[in-house]
Amino acid sequence: MRSGCQNAPMPLPDSVADRARMLGGLVGRVQSLADGIARRSRTMGRLALLAAPVAWITLFGRWAFDSIGKFVFFLMVLGMLAAPGLGLVVFGRLLRGTVGRSEAALDDIAELVTDGGSEVGGEVAGLVSKPGLRSLGSLLGSLWKLRDFRSEFGSVVGTVVGSARLFNPLFLLWVGAAALGAGLVVILAVAGLGLLVL
Repeated sequence: MRSGCQNAPMPLPDSVADRARMLGGLVGRVQSLADGIARRSRTMGRLALLAAPVAWITLFGRWAFDSIGKFVFFLMVLGMLAAPGLGLVVFGRLLRGTVGRSEAALDDIAELVTDGGSEVGGEVAGLVSKPGLRSLGSLLGSLWKLRDFRSEFGSVVGTVVGSARLFNPLFLLWVGAAALGAGLVVILAVAGLGLLVL
């Protein structure tokens, strides 16, 4: 009897309980998206990293070796072409452990709200079936919104995120730009190979 009372969740004020449920919905959204997007981000990042030197050699290689100055300039161009792929690989690695950490975070939230954990996850069905950029946008938006819960639920939010970089607005904007940039690099590589064949 006594141990049951000790394990029962403390009743929270309605506003805090509502915030906990909202946090649970965000955590559930992040969890449902993180695994697939981490895998796709790493795959797309590696593809873009392979495409960068192909695009560089086929489109700029004829000028890059004319002089030392041009070589240094086009070396910076190669770095710019490789940057989106590198950003996606890093993002995928940061997301890799998010699913497991989200399970622990959802358990923590379920202990806070009296409704239990079954309804805490919110409406997350169908998120994984969205096209790649839409699901990535949903994940980045959810990570952005998690910042609003740090003051009340800092330990829970920290468990989900795992890295301060996933909170950084500049990093999240960079990830969105990197996803678009990686696609552009692959297109440039295909165009370069086409020109080489012609």
